[in-house]
Amino acid sequence: MIVVYQTCTLTTGVDDGTKFTGGAADDTFTAPDSTLTALDSLTGGGGNDSLSVISIGAFTFPSSASLNSIETLSIRGGNDVTANVSSASTVSGLTQLTVSQSAKATLTAALTTDVTVAGASDDITIDGGRNVVITDSTAAKAIKVGDTTVGAGSVTITDSNQSVGNIQVDGGTAITVTASKVTSGTVKIGDTTGASVAADFPSGAITVTSTGAAYVAATANPLGAVTVKGGSTVSITQTASSDTAAAAKDGAAADTTHSTFSITGGAATTSVSVTQSAAATKTNAVTAVTGVKQIDTVTFVAMATNETTTVGGLTFKASKALTAAEAAAAFANLAASATHGPASVANGTYSGTFGPYTTGAVTTASGVSTVSATASTAAATAAVIAVSDTATAGDVSATAGTGTAAVTGVTGVMGVVNGAVTIADGTGSAADTLATVSLTNYGTAS
Repeated sequence: MIVVYQTCTLTTGVDDGTKFTGGAADDTFTAPDSTLTALDSLTGGGGNDSLSVISIGAFTFPSSASLNSIETLSIRGGNDVTANVSSASTVSGLTQLTVSQSAKATLTAALTTDVTVAGASDDITIDGGRNVVITDSTAAKAIKVGDTTVGAGSVTITDSNQSVGNIQVDGGTAITVTASKVTSGTVKIGDTTGASVAADFPSGAITVTSTGAAYVAATANPLGAVTVKGGSTVSITQTASSDTAAAAKDGAAADTTHSTFSITGGAATTSVSVTQSAAATKTNAVTAVTGVKQIDTVTFVAMATNETTTVGGLTFKASKALTAAEAAAAFANLAASATHGPASVANGTYSGTFGPYTTGAVTTASGVSTVSATASTAAATAAVIAVSDTATAGDVSATAGTGTAAVTGVTGVMGVVNGAVTIADGTGSAADTLATVSLTNYGTAS
């Protein structure tokens, strides 16, 4: 026997009857914009049947529309999507509800229906359902699961752009939350209203992995609180920042402060593990500067017998008449703290001690003879080298150069402050179930 599948496209009128009843194969029903209406009655029959809804604007699943033996409902909306498919009187056999695009997504499903949401640009709210999977990449939006009606299975939330958005999960079995780009957004799992309702405590393993947002220069980032109640085991791992590169050049370094962590065991919680990044002291970046030694230029004049010229504390007394070039030569190629220079006794004698400079060779241009005097160390521009003379031919002069102090570079570091961790065993019949507690890096108030 050949089993033939059926493809049906809904109309804007009433869709029911044999034309909208599938057979033994996998039947596909398609609802273009505004065609799924309150009086529609669709029957899938055998096989794995599906209904695909496309809405250009906001979409609300008609409460009186009937879906029978249709296993998969897929919705793609251009605005808010609201769907309550939990009523057994109108919806039967639905095992998968998927929203692939929406603004807000507000969904309620039976405990036998898996729920998947992705592509939402606004808040996501899911009540009921069996296994729930949420993938979100829109910043600053809230995610709530089980707030009014808890689900029957696992909850998996991947929020790649949590920022200030809050994540809240009540009930369920195994809970896995992975959040990135975290700023002040919080994570609450189990008994989020504080009403101590036993059903609000997840029964399976709870795993939370969160990563703080990339470091922004001169901006502190205190991460939002993480609160967990219940679970068979609780494992929380938080990394302070996804990217600290900007801190390396930040001259006003700031701290990223880990969340405060509050964990309360449930009736069967046996272990709790909380891991944070290692603490680090914030360090301001300093830009390295290459030091430049100040170079002054000394211009000499001719000297008569017994006249003196003093440069940087060293005095030369001429034994005979000297040209300006010869006078300059007496101060050429000096080392710091020199007590004499290269001039011969026939030309003159020295007294005093040369200061913290070195000098170069004589340069003569257009009849002007000069010697450069270089400071021994790099420093900010200082007073010009001291010169004086008793020459009648004119005055020895000095022109100041420019110096720059050397600065040792420092690579900036983002500060990391560990958050306080509070762990409480269950109360009443749930007391004394915790067997293992592991903390890696934690605040002083823990």
